[in-house]
Amino acid sequence: MQETHKHVVIIGAGIAGLSAASYLARNGYSVDVYEAHTVPGGLCTAWKRKGYTLDYCIHWLMGTKKEGGFDRIWDELGALVNEDGSPTGIVNFDEFMRVQLSDGETFKLYGKIDRLRDEMLRLAPEDAKMIARLCRDMRTLSRLPFPGVIKEEWSLWRYLRFALANLGKIRIMLGYMNKRIGDFAANWKSPRMREFFTAIVPQDWSTLAFIFGLALQENQSAGYPLGGSLRFARNIERRALALGARIQYGKRVNSILVEQR
Repeated sequence: MQETHKHVVIIGAGIAGLSAASYLARNGYSVDVYEAHTVPGGLCTAWKRKGYTLDYCIHWLMGTKKEGGFDRIWDELGALVNEDGSPTGIVNFDEFMRVQLSDGETFKLYGKIDRLRDEMLRLAPEDAKMIARLCRDMRTLSRLPFPGVIKEEWSLWRYLRFALANLGKIRIMLGYMNKRIGDFAANWKSPRMREFFTAIVPQDWSTLAFIFGLALQENQSAGYPLGGSLRFARNIERRALALGARIQYGKRVNSILVEQR
């Protein structure tokens, strides 16, 4: 019987395309990636101006803390290993964002939940109950172990044990997952809080992505990788190339012919 040649063509060298190329190559596939741009990363990019890194994508990255579970994915992709073999430095900001509101006030987004709670109470005392609940939920989510890809190796019994042990945390996650940020913002009494939430996150996004990102700041599991998004993308690209994937830049794909054998 003739052996089937396992060949995959990937369009786009963004993080998804590069990650797919890396995993496919290590599993015996011949991989070609075509990218219209001249650099990897897609929307995950950054550029230099006068000694500063202007980052278009990463504000915080889940899985920057070792033994957190999600870090295993970045380890496999080589995402946090620089060209010289050194580990990418991670910065966990005490204050990582400021939002100028229309009334002249400045909302400071802190990494620690207690400081964030105090800032929200300063700006929106009328929402004290909502603030207390939000901070309680974030603190609970900050304690959720994230098994990442490890759960693929678990037995059904171990997976059920994990789910039962973290049922309360999972229930909180599902509650925010099914709520758009626009609907979440509308529940606040304070116009400042409504403006804040809709100013920094698209209104049709799931609230969970934002809330979970804030929660992980508490235990420093979502820091910023030094060098920015483009270095992050280049690190993943380098691992994919080392595994045998082929990446061609400046190649716009207009059509694909699929040959059935």
